[in-house]
Amino acid sequence: ATGIWAIGKHKRGLLYFANDNGLLTFDGTYWKTYPLPPKVAIKSLAIHPGGRIYAGGQDQIGYFFPDEYGILSWHSLKEKLPEVARQFADIWDIEQVGGQVYFRTIETIFRYNGSAIQTFDAPGGWQSMAVVDGQLYAEDKIKGLFVFRNDRWQLIYPAAAALHVTGILPYHG
Repeated sequence: ATGIWAIGKHKRGLLYFANDNGLLTFDGTYWKTYPLPPKVAIKSLAIHPGGRIYAGGQDQIGYFFPDEYGILSWHSLKEKLPEVARQFADIWDIEQVGGQVYFRTIETIFRYNGSAIQTFDAPGGWQSMAVVDGQLYAEDKIKGLFVFRNDRWQLIYPAAAALHVTGILPYHG
């Protein structure tokens, strides 16, 4: 079974798809597949304005970037993780805020600053992550909704039995 997990569009019009077979690209005419070593599904992606396509899959974290011929190649960030965090399940969300890139697994949120990765473990399981108006939010299964402020996760809405946050959107007025 082949699934599409996320879709992104580059400013030049190229479409990118996080797929069970790797990263798919579509330029309006041609499709191309870039497998993620070792041929695992890509579950999330985020396109950086500088041309990097951040991607995450099972036990894989990194980005695709074109070489001098325009061919995308995979650049793993796994070696930048603390050794204790180098084995993980799927990366479900990737968000970019303030020059930092955040990757969400159920157990941990990784923050990449361009040179190093910091980890933020979930109290009970990170269920979702989103950026609204430049602010990063994440929902924990047991504790509730958190916002990332002053370099740490702060609880803003305790968990309620009937509430599960699956998305966050801006509301103005």
